[in-house]
Amino acid sequence: MPKSGWKDRLPTGKEGVFKVVAAGAGLSFIGAFLDRGLGYLTRIVIARSMTPSEYGLLFLAFSLLSVATTFAVFQMNAATKRYAAYYRGKKDYSSVKGAITSALKISVPISLASFAILFILSDFISAQIFTEPAMGPVLRIMSFILLFAPAIEICISATQAFQSAMYDVLARKIGKTVITLAALVVVLWAGLGVGGAAAAYVIGYAFTAALSVYFLTRVFPIFSIDVKGTSMKRKLFSFAWPVLLYGIIWNFNGELGTLILGALREGTLDVGIFQSALPSARFLMMIPSALTALFVPITATMFAQGKKEQISKVSRTTFRWMFFLNLPLFMVMLLYPNVVMNTLFGAEYMAAGPVLSVLSIGFFLYPMSAVSVGMLQVYEKTRLHLLNSVVCIAVNASLAYVLIPFYGSMGNAALGAAIATTAMFIVYITLYMIEGYRISGVSPISKSLARSVIAGSGAGAFILAIDVAVPVISLPVLIPAFIGFILVYTTLLMALGGLEREDIELLKRIEKKTGLKMGPIRRVVKRLARQVPVL
Repeated sequence: MPKSGWKDRLPTGKEGVFKVVAAGAGLSFIGAFLDRGLGYLTRIVIARSMTPSEYGLLFLAFSLLSVATTFAVFQMNAATKRYAAYYRGKKDYSSVKGAITSALKISVPISLASFAILFILSDFISAQIFTEPAMGPVLRIMSFILLFAPAIEICISATQAFQSAMYDVLARKIGKTVITLAALVVVLWAGLGVGGAAAAYVIGYAFTAALSVYFLTRVFPIFSIDVKGTSMKRKLFSFAWPVLLYGIIWNFNGELGTLILGALREGTLDVGIFQSALPSARFLMMIPSALTALFVPITATMFAQGKKEQISKVSRTTFRWMFFLNLPLFMVMLLYPNVVMNTLFGAEYMAAGPVLSVLSIGFFLYPMSAVSVGMLQVYEKTRLHLLNSVVCIAVNASLAYVLIPFYGSMGNAALGAAIATTAMFIVYITLYMIEGYRISGVSPISKSLARSVIAGSGAGAFILAIDVAVPVISLPVLIPAFIGFILVYTTLLMALGGLEREDIELLKRIEKKTGLKMGPIRRVVKRLARQVPVL
C-alpha cells in the first residue's frame, strides 16, 4: 500500500524550497557516493581479476548495451519526471498517473523489440564490426538488461517527481550496485570469467526493476482504481521524440571513444586503458548528480506556480555548490593521475594516467551544464537538445578518428580518445550556457563564482609548490597534500566572500536533516558571506 498522505503539501517559500533541496541533496549525495564508490570498486575487482584486454572486452560490450538501452527507455524517464512533477504542482493526479502509465505503455514494447534485435545480432556485431568474435556471447547475455532498464528509469523518475530522492538512492544507487558486486564476487570466485561478470550485471538490473516498481507504489497509488489515469501518450511522445534522438546521439556520443577504439584498434587493450580512466574521471559527476537530482522536478513545480525568481536563485546556488565541492577532487586527478591509477588499478594500467588527466578536465566542466540543460527541459525547448547533440557528436567523432590513430602510433591511442571527449564537453557546456540564458533569462553564473575561481587558483599554487618540493609524489604524500589544498581553498574562499546567504540557509537545512553540528562553521560563513537577499 502507498504511504498515506501522498497528496502531499507542495513546498512554498524559502523554507519549503530549501528544505526539499537540502534533504534531496543530502540523500542524493550519500546515494551518489555509494553508487560511484561501489561501482568503482566493482570496476577495480574486475580489472584486478582480468587482463586489460579482457576488461576492455567486457566494457566494450557494455558500451554497446548502453546505446541500446537509451533507445529502449525511449526517454520516457525524462518525460515522466517533467509531466508528473508539473501536474503534481497543479494537483491533477489523474494526469500524474496518466504520465506514468503512458510512459510504461510506450517503452515496454520498444524494450522487447530492442532485446530481440540485440540478442539475435550479437555475433554479427561482434565479429563483423569490431572483429572480436569472443564478445558475441558476452553481448548476448547483457542484452537481457534491456528487459529491465525501462521499468527502473520510469518508476524512479516518477518517485523523483514527488521530490523524493530516497527511493532512487535505495534502488539504483545502493540496491543495484550491492547486488551486482555480490553476484560479481561469486561468479569470479567460481571462475566464470567475462561471461559470468556480464551475468552479474543482469542480476543487478533484474533486482532493481522489482525494487523500483515497489517503491513507486510507496509514493503514489499507481495500481489503485481510485485514481483514474488520463492517457498522455501523444503529449509524452511529442516531448520525448526530440529528446530521444538527443539521448541516442548523446549516449552514443558518450560511448564514442570506446566504440571507435574498439573499431579502429586491433584487440581491446586500448579499450581497457580508456575504460579504466573513464570511471575514475566520472567521480567528478558524483556531487553535481546529487545537487541536480531534484532540480528539474523542483523547478518544473515552481514554473507551474509562476515562481521564476526562485528558479533563478536556486539555479545560481546549485551551480555555485557544484564548483565549490568538485574542485579539490579535480585537482588531484589533473595533477596526480599516475598515483591514482597505480594505487587503484595496478601497474598494468599506468598508461591510463595521462588519459585520466585529460578526461578530468572534461568531466569537471560537463556537469556545470546541468542547470542550463534543466532549464531547457522546464521550458520545453527539447528540440535544442537534438541540435546540440548533432554538433557535439560531429566534434567528437571527427577528432576521435584523427587523434586515435595519431596517438596510437605513439603507443597510447586512448589518449586521443580522451582529448576528443574533453573537446566535445567544452563545446557542449558552451552551447547550453548560451541557450539556457537566452531562453529563460536565468544565468547560473554569479559574482561569487569568480571569487571561488580566485580561491581555487591560490590553492592550486599551494599544491603545485608541493609538487616542486617533493620529487616523487606517492600516496602518503598525496593525502596530506589533498587535505592541505582543501584547507587553503576553504580559507581563501570564505575570506574572499565566495559564499552567499542562500548558502548559509542551505547549510542550516543540511544540518537539520543530517544531525551534523555545523553551527561554528555556519557562524563563520555568515560573517564572511556577502549580505544579499535570500529566497
